[in-house]
Amino acid sequence: MRKNYISSAALLFSFLFIPSDISLFGQSNTAKSGVSPSPSQGIISEHKYVDLGLSVLWATCNVGASLPEEYGNFFPWGEVYNVESFSWESYKYGETSNDNKHLLKKYIPTNAEDCGINGYSDGLTSLDIIDDVANTQWSSNWRIPTREEFRELCSNCTLKWITINGHNGYQFTADNGNSIFLPAAGHREGDLYYWDENRYGYYWSADVFERKPEDAWGLYFHRGIADVAHGARSRGFSVRPVIDR
Repeated sequence: MRKNYISSAALLFSFLFIPSDISLFGQSNTAKSGVSPSPSQGIISEHKYVDLGLSVLWATCNVGASLPEEYGNFFPWGEVYNVESFSWESYKYGETSNDNKHLLKKYIPTNAEDCGINGYSDGLTSLDIIDDVANTQWSSNWRIPTREEFRELCSNCTLKWITINGHNGYQFTADNGNSIFLPAAGHREGDLYYWDENRYGYYWSADVFERKPEDAWGLYFHRGIADVAHGARSRGFSVRPVIDR
């Protein structure tokens, strides 16, 4: 069934994310072992995509993965190479003040100068291409989706919780019958510690959460719920690339 919205005031799901909407979906299912949810419709720069009839084409795998159900690698927001720690102290664009306040070196919206080092603000609210891990690691025109592209995906697909090779996640099926699978890879924080593996999915978007710029927007889901939400930029989340038509 299609997603139905209820008030976000009703429930809180994670110390990382506060969903802006909540989605309820149908029954789960188990897919055949090793079978992709839908056939790929093309290859760009050696990476497969599926045409869901939306504004962009969606990759079939996460960055660092070779199969749709594989988790791939985890990245802090705005970092383009694999890291060994997912803390604010190690975050490329973060710094901690003497009074333990999280400060930013880049992507500081106007009127958020108190979040920047020495009151600095660059007015940036979305990733530069040099800080886009999808573009850096996959080349060509692959990139991280925007918040609105994740919203479009959720609003225009039927979602089903399924399992492929022991990996849970959501199958997003479009009106044209094509689909992609996003595994519930969980997230990373601290020194490679895993959280919520095989239960929750956290996928970065390209957009800063302007009201709290030490966070960025992304897709958040677990069984029965999927929506855009925001999380700390230093945490390690999955990346599912898109490419413009």
